[in-house]
Amino acid sequence: MGQPSSNTQHTDEPKVLYLYTGNHGKRTGVKDYINLISSLLKERGIDVRMSSALVPNATNLVVDEFTNYVENRKIALFKEGSPESRLVFVLTEFVERRWGVESFNFFRLKDCCLYFCV
Repeated sequence: MGQPSSNTQHTDEPKVLYLYTGNHGKRTGVKDYINLISSLLKERGIDVRMSSALVPNATNLVVDEFTNYVENRKIALFKEGSPESRLVFVLTEFVERRWGVESFNFFRLKDCCLYFCV
């Protein structure tokens, strides 16, 4: 066997990940995602730190919020100004195609009614 490849990183420092919540007005809308992600990553030895601001020179986990233009622009500008920072997006929406247009999570009223009746 030989030396480990140059792509292999060995470090005794704990892995840290910042779970960015600043793009959400309230954490209640993403509470389940926060709990699930935090629990899974902590089980794997990753130190998850909640942050209301993006952290330069770090890995920032961002739960999507596509409807807030100001926040989305702020995230893009952060990445432009801090290109060495990592942004990992957790996408909670899915793309649907209706009437020739792609959009996110479009639910028809009758589908919602069926869901609540079941």
